[in-house]
Amino acid sequence: MRFVNAVVGETEIGETAPSGLINFSPSIAGSASWEDAQTLRFDPADALESGRAYVAKVNLDKIVVNVPKGMR
Repeated sequence: MRFVNAVVGETEIGETAPSGLINFSPSIAGSASWEDAQTLRFDPADALESGRAYVAKVNLDKIVVNVPKGMR
C-alpha cells in the first residue's frame, strides 16, 4: 500500500514493518516490509484463496504521530 507522504525514515527501508501495523480479515499469515519511505509491501506466507474478499486495516498510530481519533 502506498501512503501520500513518507511515513518511515531511510533506515527503515527494506526492513520488516512493526508487528500489528496491518491486520487482515480474514486473517492472513505473512510479512510486511517497507519498499520505500511511502510504500508498505505485504507478502502472504501462502497463496490467497481465489474469489475470497480480504480487508486490510492499517494501525496508523504505529507509524504516524498524532493520528486523529477517528483514523486509528
